[in-house]
Amino acid sequence: MTSWNRYAWSYLDAVRDAGDTFPTQVEIPPLDADEIATVVEAHYGPDLPEFVDTGKAGRVKTVVFDRWRVGLPRGRSVAVPYPKPNPAWTASWSVRDETASIEAVTFEKLRRVSAGNPGVALAIWAESVTDGQIAPGSIEAFEPGLALDEDAAVVLWTVVAQESVAVDRLTALFDRRPVEATVQGLVERGFVEVTDGRVTVPARALHPAVAALERRGMLW
Repeated sequence: MTSWNRYAWSYLDAVRDAGDTFPTQVEIPPLDADEIATVVEAHYGPDLPEFVDTGKAGRVKTVVFDRWRVGLPRGRSVAVPYPKPNPAWTASWSVRDETASIEAVTFEKLRRVSAGNPGVALAIWAESVTDGQIAPGSIEAFEPGLALDEDAAVVLWTVVAQESVAVDRLTALFDRRPVEATVQGLVERGFVEVTDGRVTVPARALHPAVAALERRGMLW
């Protein structure tokens, strides 16, 4: 199970023991910055945009927060944040090759924002390139803001599990909830997008959305 489907699968495994049907499971670990760079170059290369330091990203942090998945019973896991030295910090001080320094910072930030997910990284990369250039400051981390209330959590969980859901379908599923107002609130906070009547989670919001749902015990 890949992408959004694995969250639906985690739920089925928890409530229906669906995982017993597949005793052997293979989990691909998150990619590091160099591996993310390789994926981007393979997908968008060989001519990548110019790496520039526009100053929008501010000072490169010496310490960043990453997420480590801790195993739980029945094959579940939860992401726990922890501080770690920023590998891009050392590269950013290179005096021999400024372009290489900016490139290292860019891919490290892309890795952190995408949580090492190659599909998410590619989507964020495409959003971050402007006029043939990309800078660390253009790769913006998603800021989820306040916690989710019950209505928002239920709607967001449904969208995450199914990847794309029609607004009409959500209204039919949750006829006792203010679906349209809830979706609008999620749109305003950046958790979802609505295109042609269908609700989706944008790439940069996927992992923050999952983290918010994990805190409410709705994902494992």
